[in-house]
Amino acid sequence: MITRKLGKFVRGNATPLQIFLATFLASWLAFVPAFSAAPGLVVGLGLLLLLFNANLAVAGAVFLPARLAALALVEPSFAVGRFLVDGPTSELFRGLINAPVLAYCGFDNYVTVGGLVFGSVFGLATGWILARMLATVRRRLAGLEEGSERYKRIASKLWVRAFVFVFVGKKAKGGYAERLEKRFGNPIRVAGAVIVVLVLGGAYLAQDLLATPVLTRTLQAQLESANGATVDVGAVELDLGGGRLVVERLALADPDDLSRDLFRSGRLEADFDTQGLLEKRFVVDRLAISGASSGEQRETPGVRTKPAEAPETAEEPGGRSLEDYLKDADLWRERLAKAREWIDKLSRGEEPASPEGTTPREQEESLRERLERQAREVGFARVFATHLIEETPSFAITELAVDGLRQASLPGELLDVRAQNLSTHPSLVAAGPRVSVRSQSGSLNLDLGFDSASAAGGESTYAFRYAGLSADAMAARLRSDGKPIVRGGTLDLGLEGVWKDGRIGYLDGPLVITLHDSILDLPEVGEAPVARFDLPVHLQGPLEAPRVRVDKEELARALKQAGADQLARRVDEERAKLEAQALEKAGELLKDAGIETPEGTPAADVKKAVDGILGGLKRRNDG
Repeated sequence: MITRKLGKFVRGNATPLQIFLATFLASWLAFVPAFSAAPGLVVGLGLLLLLFNANLAVAGAVFLPARLAALALVEPSFAVGRFLVDGPTSELFRGLINAPVLAYCGFDNYVTVGGLVFGSVFGLATGWILARMLATVRRRLAGLEEGSERYKRIASKLWVRAFVFVFVGKKAKGGYAERLEKRFGNPIRVAGAVIVVLVLGGAYLAQDLLATPVLTRTLQAQLESANGATVDVGAVELDLGGGRLVVERLALADPDDLSRDLFRSGRLEADFDTQGLLEKRFVVDRLAISGASSGEQRETPGVRTKPAEAPETAEEPGGRSLEDYLKDADLWRERLAKAREWIDKLSRGEEPASPEGTTPREQEESLRERLERQAREVGFARVFATHLIEETPSFAITELAVDGLRQASLPGELLDVRAQNLSTHPSLVAAGPRVSVRSQSGSLNLDLGFDSASAAGGESTYAFRYAGLSADAMAARLRSDGKPIVRGGTLDLGLEGVWKDGRIGYLDGPLVITLHDSILDLPEVGEAPVARFDLPVHLQGPLEAPRVRVDKEELARALKQAGADQLARRVDEERAKLEAQALEKAGELLKDAGIETPEGTPAADVKKAVDGILGGLKRRNDG
């Protein structure tokens, strides 16, 4: 009953110290945004409530209004936390964030840090109000108890004592004057100390069982942050002593198609570094995955945890786009955009971009803009100071092995995936991330290296080969006004090089297309059988939207090498015809400009004259 709670508060032995302990601890707990943001802090404050002789009734009464205040002050809490974590006390928080055990206390979460400040103010204010109210009531009751005979006479009646006992509660020993003088009392609750010892001892003995849900939530949160959509984790087995983790039924929803799984595994086995767990570092030495698949239908659609980030694109001059060559260009653009997104995640991790050569103020503005963007996307309570993580990434996989991955878009193929040095912060690792994909049939090979993202630096490379494709199937995908340009035989694709200007995800090199035992039919040129035909097609620009350029001289050379001399001659003739038409137009332009050219002037002379005029104009413009 509320009256008994109030009566126990007034008539009991509550001291100002117990009240302030209760209001401070309850307010701090209420201002922690979520257990996942600061699990160590929540557990620690709960144990302190038991250990210290805080008034639990007061703590319970204060928690709800403090929680409502915390929800209303989440944005100011973020601002205060931002000032402390990234401001004058940045080095202090850097040490707390990277310290063993304290790494779990949420000092990298801006709302948690700011919430502790507002929680302190709320706890101090409510504690002062409650202590003053209690002292005032007791002081008046002490005056009645000592100076009012009528009060003593009424209070001594049996029915009054019974009524007070039922509706107000039992009175503590001693008078109100005596309780007014008692301001501190024993700060430690003996029973609470026993409970804390038992809890800590039990946690040590059952650490595997207790650590499993914490590790599961951490793993799930990290994967959802990287994936951007729901991550389902089934049964988890943990052996802390042996540093081994087994996860059954792991599924990552596809952020672009929430009805399907981007990745699913039947069993995941990981050997991890147990020492790193104390610093909130989940470092996996080796991760083996079996029963893996991609693109399968989900029973329950997933939920997006953050908006998709469209990769930045830049229109490259020259050449044609994918739409000029492929009928289903939109589908390929979508697939390549997804590949580019994951390449960005592998190479950049969670670190904010900070271009070399920027001033400290510009870097600070860049950091502020990044945090404001994250706050808009996922909410203030889920923004963390990841840039203060030192020495090792918060999540890293030294070696990854996936055998027999089934891909819905590649029916009948089983893929083996190997990766090294995957992490949330690649720049903290000496060696760069590497990923290789091999089909068990040998038709597909993909190798990606991101040494430029590592602490040691270097070049980031790519190498792709897909062999044995049906030439007819590929020709059916190409835009063509008439007959397919290729009939019969097989086709190989090969692409390798270094990312353009060090910008990971940007191409600048040839895609080599190789035909085997096919018939090549070029519009306005003719057809001819080729036993082997190698054609480099130059790609330049972002992976999902490169510009495509086919050089006619390269085409003619490839046809000659393939033995299709007749087609090569036709290509040369077409090129010469185009040049003649261009020179004829140039002659007309010269005549229009008042420059006479004698009859029969060789084309080379016309071309020389045009070049001279253009050069003169350029010099004049430069001057």
